[in-house]
Amino acid sequence: GCSLAGLTERRLEFRFSSRCPLCADPEGILTRIAALAKESGLELEDGVATPPHCYPKEKPVIGTLNQVLCDVTGQSWEPQVFGAGTHARKLPNAVAFGPGGLAPFVPPVGQLPPGHGQAHQPDEAQSIDALCMALKVYIMGIIAIDHLDLGRE
Repeated sequence: GCSLAGLTERRLEFRFSSRCPLCADPEGILTRIAALAKESGLELEDGVATPPHCYPKEKPVIGTLNQVLCDVTGQSWEPQVFGAGTHARKLPNAVAFGPGGLAPFVPPVGQLPPGHGQAHQPDEAQSIDALCMALKVYIMGIIAIDHLDLGRE
């Protein structure tokens, strides 16, 4: 196989990952991609459509975790939906909750020294201040949701 694109056995291969919006039918999108590929003289192999994952913000656990984030950071935050494929989509009753939203505690990319880039880049770096703040948020979040019956939400 190839990581992103490559030529193997006189065959050009491309691999890609795409994100489906919550309102989309992943299988329908995969069917459309396969049809477009065929029209272009290409073939889609091993297509996988992962359904989107969203934990409604009306659930008590979301409100509780959001309040913890606001209390610990001293900032006003709204629950976010984002396109990343996290562990939360693989576990029942899981939510993605982490340091990604702590932008005020992470220096802007332009202020990072050379060799300290954004997430998922070869020079990826993280702010120690943001990690410490995230640790406080995680600890307080676990304490706050410990009494909730998450299986009944």
